[in-house]
Amino acid sequence: MLNEKLMSDFINVGCQTKKEAAIALQVYLELCEVKKYFDVEYCYSTELKCLYFTGRKTKSSAKSIFIPIAASDTISFLQMEKYFILDNSSQRSVILAMVDSDSTCVYYQITEGIKDPAPETPLLDIEEKRTKLDIELRKNWKLLEQSAMYNLPITLKKKTKYSN
Repeated sequence: MLNEKLMSDFINVGCQTKKEAAIALQVYLELCEVKKYFDVEYCYSTELKCLYFTGRKTKSSAKSIFIPIAASDTISFLQMEKYFILDNSSQRSVILAMVDSDSTCVYYQITEGIKDPAPETPLLDIEEKRTKLDIELRKNWKLLEQSAMYNLPITLKKKTKYSN
C-alpha cells in the first residue's frame, strides 16, 4: 500500500512513466530500508526533468544527492555535468543510483571536475610509430621473407642513435 502511494507521488511530482517511478521507488526503498539513510526526501528538478533524492548517511553528515537511473539508459558526460546544479555545496557531487531490471542497485559518486578522457598517446605519435615500423619492414623485407619461408626465427637489430 505504501509502495503504491509512493509510486503515485513520484508520478504526480514529475516522473514521466511508471518505469521511472518504479526505478525511483527501488532507490528510495534501498536508501531507507537497506542502507538506513536519515532524512531521505524526494525532490523534482523541472530544469533537468528528473526525480532525485537527498539523504544523510549519519544524522550529522552532509546531505547526499541520489539520482535514480535505469542501468540500461545511456548517459553522456554532458548530462552528468548538468546534474551538478542539484548540489549547492563547494564540492559539487552527486551519486548516480543505477538500477538493473533484476533490482540490483549500484551507486556511482561523481564529483564536478570530470574531464573527457584524453588519449594516452597523441595521434601524431601513433602515426609516426606506424611510419617508422613500415620503413623498417620495407628495409628488411628480404630477410623477413626468407625467415618466414624457412620457418626460422630472427631478431632485427634495433637502431641506436649512433647507427645509420
